[in-house]
Amino acid sequence: MAFQDQRPQGGFQRQMFQGNWTCADCGAQITELPFKPAEDRPVYCRDCHQKHRVDRGNR
Repeated sequence: MAFQDQRPQGGFQRQMFQGNWTCADCGAQITELPFKPAEDRPVYCRDCHQKHRVDRGNR
């Protein structure tokens, strides 16, 4: 699963990181991320990431 289909406006190109990660929630394979993941933090696929963001509510 990749995040490529969400291109930022204004010509800005986000650096993408290639690798082989597994979603901490559903086990989906992730091959590209818009950030360099920290080894001590979970990595989520797009769907699971959205679920976690919704669960956080307003800060």
